[in-house]
Amino acid sequence: MDLIGSLNQTLDPMEDMYDENYGDSFERPCEQIPDLDLVLGPYVHSVMCVLGLMGNLLMLLTLKCSKSETSSTQILLVNLAVADLLLALVLPLLVAMEMEAWPQGAGLGSVACKLLRGGYSVSLYVAALLLAAVSVDRYGAVVHARSRAHSRARLRLRKLTAALVWTCALTLSLPNFIYNERYTPQHHQREEQALQGGGAGLQPSHPPTLPPGPASPPDPAPPPGPVPLICDFKFGHAHTARSVKVLVPVLQMSVGFLLPLVVICFCYGAIVVTLLRGRGHRGRGFRRERAVRLVLMVVLVFVLCHAPFNLTLLLKTVTQFRTIDCESSKMIHSALSLAQTLALLHCVLNPLLYGFNSAPFRKRFCQLLDKLRPQRHLSFNSQSERTTQRHLSSSSQSERTTQRHLSSSSQ
Repeated sequence: MDLIGSLNQTLDPMEDMYDENYGDSFERPCEQIPDLDLVLGPYVHSVMCVLGLMGNLLMLLTLKCSKSETSSTQILLVNLAVADLLLALVLPLLVAMEMEAWPQGAGLGSVACKLLRGGYSVSLYVAALLLAAVSVDRYGAVVHARSRAHSRARLRLRKLTAALVWTCALTLSLPNFIYNERYTPQHHQREEQALQGGGAGLQPSHPPTLPPGPASPPDPAPPPGPVPLICDFKFGHAHTARSVKVLVPVLQMSVGFLLPLVVICFCYGAIVVTLLRGRGHRGRGFRRERAVRLVLMVVLVFVLCHAPFNLTLLLKTVTQFRTIDCESSKMIHSALSLAQTLALLHCVLNPLLYGFNSAPFRKRFCQLLDKLRPQRHLSFNSQSERTTQRHLSSSSQSERTTQRHLSSSSQ
């Protein structure tokens, strides 16, 4: 009993210190940023941010500004574009968080930290669940060959589906809204205090005895550098830290990946079987083959983008409460960074897979371009008509003047 009591007294302060002072990315001594983050952060993620903004804005404008009748799939795609647009907007500050460079003096406090971390989680959940909803909608249209008799009921159902998806995503992201804080890691605070105190706090408990001689002046303390601010989980108790750091990745892997993957594979698998069984002339056969290739591409892209991230997240969840060496920790961190980049790539590919790869969407896009073009042509035509009218009026005036001269000369 004494041994167990002494172990509990030893472990409890360590858990409290870990819980209050350190986050996932700031455990001593493995706190250096891997070289992979230096490439992915400022370069790859910046390009993805620009492409994601452009593609999803075009998709959103095309779906909302076209004159075509609103379909049930269009409602889901509009919400998907909004979720991907939200992800592209928060991506720059998320990169700053991973680079331990949370901007100071920009009015971005803990509220902004919570909104960004929570918004990132919401957009991931919404995108994955909406992709599953789109597959269900296409499954009903192809496999069961629904007619358009109940189109209004389907529109209301899709609006309700989108609202439920956003509500579910917000609920699942509550831990990110609650427990993320902007703060300075405790070990940086201690180093800063030691530097300001001329090395106080870093002295050994029993300093060595020096031989008598002239006293040398103490080394001046180096000037304090900027204290880093991070946006990460911060807890008050070890039990809460363990529960949340297991619950959040488990929800992400189950609801944000496995559930949509099962629904997508089932629905698109049934669609492929239905298309391959269909009979018709050769033209329809070519369109069936193209539809099958598109379905396989959608499933393959979803798996390639999200499976590495969730598998690496599972590995990190299993090892986060174990003591591992620095090299293993850096390897897991680098693998997670690369896998997260693949997952974020989906917000760039979604407009191509679900938008510009569809004939109705391309038709709406052409309608949007035609809607913008006539304004220039009309302005040019109206200007040419005014010029023509001026020429006609001037010519008629010259004719009247000529007639007056002729009448005066005849008189």
